[in-house]
Amino acid sequence: MKDPSPRPDRRHIRRIPVAIAGFLAMTVAACTDAVDHEAEHARRARQMRDVNRMLDAMEGFGQVASATSAPPAPAPSAAVTTAASRETPDHERAPRWRWSPWALLAGGGGIGALAFVLVRRRRRPVASPAPSIAAFFVDPADDAPEQAPGEPSAPPPTDTAPISTPSPTWIYQPSRYEAPGLHMVAPAVDLLVPPHDDRRSVPETTYPTLHTALANAAGDAGPFLVGDPTYPRLRLADASSEALRAWRDLIADHLDDSGDDEHLARWLAPAIDAALALELPPRDAARQMTDIVADVARVKASMAETDRPHAEALLVRLHLANIERLSGATRLFAIRELAAGLAGAVDPLLIDARIDVLLAWASWSLGAAASARLDEADTACDALASEGGEGGDRARRRRGEILLHRAALCRTDARLARLDEAQRLLDEAYRCQPDAETALLLATAAERRAALLPAPAAENACTHALVHAFLAEASPAWRSAALARRRAVQRLYESLPSPTETDPP
Repeated sequence: MKDPSPRPDRRHIRRIPVAIAGFLAMTVAACTDAVDHEAEHARRARQMRDVNRMLDAMEGFGQVASATSAPPAPAPSAAVTTAASRETPDHERAPRWRWSPWALLAGGGGIGALAFVLVRRRRRPVASPAPSIAAFFVDPADDAPEQAPGEPSAPPPTDTAPISTPSPTWIYQPSRYEAPGLHMVAPAVDLLVPPHDDRRSVPETTYPTLHTALANAAGDAGPFLVGDPTYPRLRLADASSEALRAWRDLIADHLDDSGDDEHLARWLAPAIDAALALELPPRDAARQMTDIVADVARVKASMAETDRPHAEALLVRLHLANIERLSGATRLFAIRELAAGLAGAVDPLLIDARIDVLLAWASWSLGAAASARLDEADTACDALASEGGEGGDRARRRRGEILLHRAALCRTDARLARLDEAQRLLDEAYRCQPDAETALLLATAAERRAALLPAPAAENACTHALVHAFLAEASPAWRSAALARRRAVQRLYESLPSPTETDPP
């Protein structure tokens, strides 16, 4: 804490230089030469004599001629020469210092003043410091000197009685905004009655069904099961080989079960093996596909007559997945053979599988060949629509998908008309059967229409596409594809020209 005592008086330090300066000034003034009155009188006498000589010379200037005939003047005497030589000018004489009584008096006065200041400084009483309150804030234990071990402790210093300061009194004032306290009453305890065991009987933990176990093992990347819950289709999405092997292990654990789990396991085993076979070399994949076809045939034989078309449709899609790995003429010959085997199909499941084959064949062809495949797909859709019920809704969705393929083969003017018809059919199909796959197809058709429409109509088409893309993202099986479609629609919407003031309302 800062000491509040007054600062010492330092005015005597300022008086010492003043005394020294006065002493030096008086000493210098005293040492100057005193005025020499006799020399002053001699100088003035010489000046008068010189004036007289000059006047005499001027008066005798006219008498030069007479003076030449006169006898020469007598030479000056030795006394006059000696007197003249003694009269030396003042400026030729050396300066002479004279110590007057005033000089001695001034020097003595300076020395006395200096001695007086020094003596007064030494005899000046020391001012007592002002009282301070710092002592009241110092802990005596901190200021006590350290003691060596064994040395007797010094007696505590005797201080004055401390000033008693009253402690403040804190008063809490509640606010009207604070939460009121909870009044809790503990339940009464009856010591005569034993406590009741309120634990509920927990059933034994059972292993979840195969469908739930597969969904938990899939995660967000897949694979997924889509379509009919009894005979689902396998959608790989972004599934990795590790996820497929994990599914294969779960399926193998349920092959010997009974009931729905055993049925689902036997139905999915060929599809999982076919997906894993696609990662093998072509020769090894062909041998494994032969074994897979044999497994599907055994599954088909164990099915009822009404359920066997599901197995046949599964075989068609397995063959199509194997053909997609081929290239060139080998792929065209293989898919032509597969399509020819389905030419006389009458079951809606087989007709739907045949449309998949024809659409894949059209995507690998150009020009007239692709249009011919799409015409066959339209004929298959007519046969599918004649079944009525779910077949009609399915045919409407497939026809919209076919129009999307046709629009890719047309020019700009005809492409917009095909896309309009495709969006109309897909809207009807989604209203009848709202699923994620149909919503994704509808978002694709609306996006392609927006790219061909003017700005105001394109904004409405983009809005329609974004809504159905968001609806498709709700399904985990179609989430990645719907997310990619939504980003494409957003980029298209941001690239549209903004309306200006000159545009009509």
